[in-house]
Amino acid sequence: MTTPLNPHIFLAQQLVISRGTKPVTPPLSFSINPHSSCLIQGPNGSGKTSVLLALAAFLPLSSGTLAFHSDILSFSRKISTLHEEKIDSLILHGFHSLIAFLPAETPFQPHLSPLEDLSLWHALALHEHSHHIHQPLASSPLEALEILKIDTLKHKKTSELSSGQKQRLALARLLLKPAQLWLLDEPFHHLDNHGTSILLSLFSLFIKNKGTLIYTDPLTGPRPSNASTHHHVISLPPPSS
Repeated sequence: MTTPLNPHIFLAQQLVISRGTKPVTPPLSFSINPHSSCLIQGPNGSGKTSVLLALAAFLPLSSGTLAFHSDILSFSRKISTLHEEKIDSLILHGFHSLIAFLPAETPFQPHLSPLEDLSLWHALALHEHSHHIHQPLASSPLEALEILKIDTLKHKKTSELSSGQKQRLALARLLLKPAQLWLLDEPFHHLDNHGTSILLSLFSLFIKNKGTLIYTDPLTGPRPSNASTHHHVISLPPPSS
């Protein structure tokens, strides 16, 4: 295990990400500081989700270097275009225990209620992270529902929820995991103005509690009310034709 000699939680140098044999990003070099937020922006097809998946170690690198450093775990991913990337399974498990990942669309079991869904999620988080030093933002499923203002829906079936309510439920899951790093793919998707305001408040609270936030957003530039907690932007160019 290699410890990067830098103060950044992520440091990328000439990073290229591909889907299949086709590169979806140009070479990227950037750094992300701990306890800050980072917006990944760009037009449709520019590779925003691919960059987020690569940072989460759910997608391999094609070339370049990506180093991760925290107070618990440090490692470096380096690859040439001639070799397939391999990450030690113990390092990968340790890294994934530090992160909470939100996909653009979160699947739910349609027969479960929001309270049942979060209760299962909470039990899994407690089992996997009982020794974790970071504290979740909510101590119970009901508290997570209350923070997202959907506690009145706690006994409805998830199949009966609107798209915006389902997105709030997906965000409520984040509050129950003691994660150091949030990686969120278009977290504002489906949210109304009230939901957006709640999420921006959670961003500020998570960073105040020494978390690091990385998210994608189709908007150009940070949302105005999030400017005080916004620290970095990774801008991706349009896809090549």
